[in-house]
Amino acid sequence: MGSVSSLVAGNSLNSKHCKASDYRLKEGTNTHRKSGGCNLDGLLKCGFAQSSSSTTHHSRGLSHSRSGRSEDFFYIKVRYCKYDTGRRISCRKLLSGNCVCLQKENGKLQEDLSKLTREKDLVELRLRSYEKESTQLVPTLEETQWEVCQKSGEISLLKQQLRDCQADVSHKLNEIVSLKASLKENTAKVERLEQQNKDYEDKLQSCTREKCIFTGSLQREVERLKQELREEKNAQGKMVSSFELERQTWNQEKDRVIKYQKQLQINYLQMHKKNKDLERILKELTAELESRTELGLDLRYSAGLQTYEDVIATEI
Repeated sequence: MGSVSSLVAGNSLNSKHCKASDYRLKEGTNTHRKSGGCNLDGLLKCGFAQSSSSTTHHSRGLSHSRSGRSEDFFYIKVRYCKYDTGRRISCRKLLSGNCVCLQKENGKLQEDLSKLTREKDLVELRLRSYEKESTQLVPTLEETQWEVCQKSGEISLLKQQLRDCQADVSHKLNEIVSLKASLKENTAKVERLEQQNKDYEDKLQSCTREKCIFTGSLQREVERLKQELREEKNAQGKMVSSFELERQTWNQEKDRVIKYQKQLQINYLQMHKKNKDLERILKELTAELESRTELGLDLRYSAGLQTYEDVIATEI
């Protein structure tokens, strides 16, 4: 803006100087004509005076000297007039060419000035639009930050639930191991009782062969042992059925825990992906807001420059 105003002011001053110089040149040529005529008349008078004095001192060659001096004065006068006319014409041509060039430059500078004015208006319009977008993006940014904090809390809660489920699963596994150990002990006990029953039967048969007296007592003993065996078998059956029921319950709980763990893993992956997307969007919005803030500062700095009228006033 400062260079444009200085060029415009220079062109106006140059045009004024050109007009003033043209006017002075015209006035000078008029006065020069007048003074030139007087000087030529004075020169002619001086020449004639010298010619008259020379006639008094030099009597010889009088007619020849008068004719030579008159021819010389005529040549001087004609030559001076031709030189003055040519100089005036060349000055006028030069001034007219300078005026045309200055007018062209003035028109070009006016076009540049209008173009710069349009660009300034466009930049101000963009600045206002950027400021409006910045004010609109601030609530969105705050809402996104709030969602990120909320999702982080949900992820922490899901992690805690996952740790609790893993602890429950490990506890159930320990219970299953203990139940397997107790089942193994009961199976060994049943086998031992069966072996005892078999031994008792063998003893009964041997006693029957050896001693028939003790048949009643031995039969009662056998019946008692059979009763105990039946009771033991019933107890074993109940234990097996309860263990089977416990195993089915454990399998159901295990399936439910595995399904819940898979669902938790899927939810965790989805939440992690969504959190990453939200962080990426937050970074993009933050970078865009910072770039627009820097652009707004640059535009405010450019708006603080001198205007065209201030530069013209400074130049004047």
